[in-house]
Amino acid sequence: MADSEPKRLLKPPEQYSPLSKLKFACMVGDVEAVNKLLASGTDPLATGAPIDWHHDTPAIHHCIVHFQPACLEALLATGNLELLEQVTFTGVTPLRRAIDNIQHENYCCLRCACKLFKCVEILLEAGAEIGSVPICHYEYAFDLELESMLEDAANLRFSRLTHQQFP
Repeated sequence: MADSEPKRLLKPPEQYSPLSKLKFACMVGDVEAVNKLLASGTDPLATGAPIDWHHDTPAIHHCIVHFQPACLEALLATGNLELLEQVTFTGVTPLRRAIDNIQHENYCCLRCACKLFKCVEILLEAGAEIGSVPICHYEYAFDLELESMLEDAANLRFSRLTHQQFP
């Protein structure tokens, strides 16, 4: 490579493993690619080998970090509820990651904040466990809406994870 050519930070998507392609599709919001990869048998729970891109971060977390609610819905449409409790190497669930991002204002604009909120709604509707998520009093408008959502979810007697015939 000549010195004048820029270095590539990421490989072209076709050079990634199928699992890394799933994570990449979740990162950029390519719902069609997510659906194709899942239909072809890519395991949404796999985190990959150490040589894979972001091998220690599950695909569902890429949906949260990069504000991709449509991709999150595609992953959860597989019916695999283990996704809701899939943790990173630091032990953080997808719901906890989304809530932390809202509380710490880890978003660049109001549009991204709204997408992140949508991710929380999707996770709660899918039955994500909120037991380890603190419900406390916050001071910002988004935080108050988040607190209300968490309290409503906590008041539900059943969830898809705890009751097989949940509507």
